[in-house]
Amino acid sequence: ETSHALTIEPDQSDQATHALRRSGSVDSPFFLSRLERQIGTFVDHYNNHRYHESLANLTPADVYLGRGAKILKMREGIKKQTIRKRRLQHRAAAA
Repeated sequence: ETSHALTIEPDQSDQATHALRRSGSVDSPFFLSRLERQIGTFVDHYNNHRYHESLANLTPADVYLGRGAKILKMREGIKKQTIRKRRLQHRAAAA
């Protein structure tokens, strides 16, 4: 399976940092540490919390760590239970 995990390599981060410094956009070390935190938060969300339609609505972490099949099986069980419960409720309301 193809993983959609987002990674930022250290050399890419360094390149971006140098480009920002050359452009004059970086005025303090506080800016860089805040930027790194925000990027880290985004990468964590993208890899661990955001469901990807192309990954059967799993997270990249679920796929990468091999949890995908178990999660999909659990979801299928929940779906069957929900349908069964709704049918019983419909029959009870119709009686």
